Amino acid sequence: MLRMWRAFVFPALCHECGFVWGLSYQDAAIHSGNLYRFDGWVRLATSRSGTDPRSGRKGRRKIIWGWCDEAGE
Repeated sequence: MLRMWRAFVFPALCHECGFVWGLSYQDAAIHSGNLYRFDGWVRLATSRSGTDPRSGRKGRRKIIWGWCDEAGE
């Protein structure tokens, strides 16, 4: 599904709205990130969500991924 979004939906958004990069994130505790890496996405940064005010649980670590169709520029 990720590759279909990147191949069909993202180019249309770029054309309509002028976007250059697609961004997504992965929960580092649940997923390895291989899906993004194997599809050519670039690891951009890490992030941690804040503490949940209702439960007091600490936020989880996330990896931020980006994809840019340099050939389309």
